[in-house]
Amino acid sequence: MTSNYEKLSVILDFLKSKNIFKSDILLILGSGQSSNFNDFKIINSIKYSEIPHFPVSTVKGHKGELIYGEFGGKKTLIMNGRFHLYEGYTPQEIVLPVQAAALLGVKTLIITNAAGGINKYYETGDIVMITDHINLTGENPLIGPNMDELGERFPQMNDLYTMGYRRKMTKIALGLGIEVKLGIYAGLKGPNLETGAELNMLKTIGADLVGMSTVTEVIAAKHAGMKILGLSIVTNAESPGIASDTNHEAVIDVASKNVPDLMKLIEEFIKEI
Repeated sequence: MTSNYEKLSVILDFLKSKNIFKSDILLILGSGQSSNFNDFKIINSIKYSEIPHFPVSTVKGHKGELIYGEFGGKKTLIMNGRFHLYEGYTPQEIVLPVQAAALLGVKTLIITNAAGGINKYYETGDIVMITDHINLTGENPLIGPNMDELGERFPQMNDLYTMGYRRKMTKIALGLGIEVKLGIYAGLKGPNLETGAELNMLKTIGADLVGMSTVTEVIAAKHAGMKILGLSIVTNAESPGIASDTNHEAVIDVASKNVPDLMKLIEEFIKEI
């Protein structure tokens, strides 16, 4: 058992005291994104600061609240805001919500983010479905004694972003007339944006997108046996060899403008799984 197990026991007791006993889906929302669904019935909303051992979002564009409700007949946990390694949290702290969700019965993780686009065919504002990732953070949430209650010591990373989910989302996007591209996401620790040389390197090793989140949570979710859907909004299309001149405010602005289409896709996906 890891030290997370004791923390998770306290977190679960707290959530159960708030009538959160079981859930089917965990949705983690990225920078500038919100949980504005048409048919989501909220049962409870709790600030991260109220939950024992939970990290607290410190970055603009992350509201920092856990929302529990029902959507399409499925109990759903929404993390409205996430945590990052660059905020000073350990990988084990970042994945506490994912592991708590797993112990509540969650079998599906939907994770979104704002990302820089490296692929030359991407444009700012594009929605990209993640097909795989490259963990360049130098960190891993599974380091330390294995938590056998969640998964095995050496989890496979095959079909990491579940192929069946990607096929379903492709059909949904076609039906809604929303273009969704495909790409490999590279996760860096941050908080600085990439140099021109780093963007060249990322392109060379096969990355289409780059960001400072997602990989840590996805590793923990896969370890816990979850199926995973990952979606990025390209908030700045980058040119390899040229350092980015964007800023966090611009990232949030672009992400916010493209949230309605992203939410439509997620809403239909939840209804169909």
